[in-house]
Amino acid sequence: MKFILRMTLLFAFHLAFSSSVFGQTQLLDGDWQFSADRGGVLKIQDLGTLKDWRVIRVPSSWNSQFEDLRDYRGVGWYRRTVNLERSQNRAGGPAQIRRG
Repeated sequence: MKFILRMTLLFAFHLAFSSSVFGQTQLLDGDWQFSADRGGVLKIQDLGTLKDWRVIRVPSSWNSQFEDLRDYRGVGWYRRTVNLERSQNRAGGPAQIRRG
């Protein structure tokens, strides 16, 4: 009986903690935009004017998706727009991105 009660309390605590602190989870796999930075010179401020974005499927490497990057081992930039509902981003505060 103690074991069942303890597990129930742990489960209830986990649900309360994850829903109130971490909010909801949104998976980020799928189509992203990608650009290879062959010179390794781009800065984040330059990305808005960059013209050679191409669609890449995540999770997967650029080596397996683009013939011209098959052996490329340099810098690459990824970007994607993510929409957060107010219920996911409580009080307009910061969002947390976890990868893994």
